[in-house]
Amino acid sequence: MRESILEAYPEDEFLFALGLDDAIIGVEQMTLKVVYSESECLRIYQEQGMSLTQAIDHFEFNIKSAYMGDKTPVFVDDTM
Repeated sequence: MRESILEAYPEDEFLFALGLDDAIIGVEQMTLKVVYSESECLRIYQEQGMSLTQAIDHFEFNIKSAYMGDKTPVFVDDTM
């Protein structure tokens, strides 16, 4: 999906979350930010050996709450 985004928007800059390319679900059209699935992010961390609790803690503290400027990715809560 990362490659598709870069091809579709060759003139724009994007910030990508390290190691979470498989969780990308699209681009937010108004701000041109990369959009990620929270449930897929958690799945990726669990596949890397984290428990669900560890994955949630890591994601909430290190990923979701990180502000990297105007292009900070969007994380959609699709865990319900």
